[in-house]
Amino acid sequence: MIETPMVEEASTPGSFYVGAAYGMANLESTNSYDYLDGTFTDTVGDFDYDTVMLQAGYKFNQYIAIEGRYWFGMGEDIGATYDANGNQVDSDYALNIDTWAIYAKPMYPVTEQFDIYGLLGYASTEVKRSYSDSRTYTPGYDMDGFSWGLGGAYAFTENVAIFVDYVNMYDDSNTFNGETYNGTAFTANTDDVLSTVNFGVTYTF
Repeated sequence: MIETPMVEEASTPGSFYVGAAYGMANLESTNSYDYLDGTFTDTVGDFDYDTVMLQAGYKFNQYIAIEGRYWFGMGEDIGATYDANGNQVDSDYALNIDTWAIYAKPMYPVTEQFDIYGLLGYASTEVKRSYSDSRTYTPGYDMDGFSWGLGGAYAFTENVAIFVDYVNMYDDSNTFNGETYNGTAFTANTDDVLSTVNFGVTYTF
C-alpha cells in the first residue's frame, strides 16, 4: 500500500511595520454665525497646508492589517479673513491640526510588489486657530468621527515599501453655543471637510 505524504501549507506569520509620510492637507470650512443682537454672518474657508504623518501597524496576512496614524500640521499663516460680502479684513490668522486615527486596512496584492488598500476607521482631530487681533471666541475645536481612505504601496524589498494614499479624516457638522466676539454672544454652525494626500515609506520588521 502506497501512502501519499501529507503536505502542510506554510503559514505566513504576521509582521509589524512603521512608517512616515509627508502630507498635503485641505480643510474646507463653511461657517454660519448667528449673533444675539440679530445680525448674521457667513464665511467660507478653504485652507491648504503641510502635515507630517507617523504610522504603526500589524499585518496579519497579505489581505488585512490594523494601523494607527498620527498627523501633525505645520502651522499655516493665512494672513487675512473675509466678511460676509467677500471683503478682506486684515488679520493674521493661523491654522493647525493634530489628528490621531485607527484603521482596519483591507489589502489586495495586485503583484508580488504592488498592493492596493483601503482604510476604514475612526479619526479625532483638534483644529487650532489663532488670531493677532482682539477676537475673544474659542480659538479651536475638535472633529471626531468616521474616517476612510484609499491607497497603493510598492515594495522594493521585503522590508521597505513606498506608498501614496488619500484619507478623508472628517466630513460633518458642529454647533458651538455661547461663544463671544468682542463681547457679543453668538452661535456658530460649521460644516467641515478635512482630507489629506500622503506620500510615505514603511519599514516591515
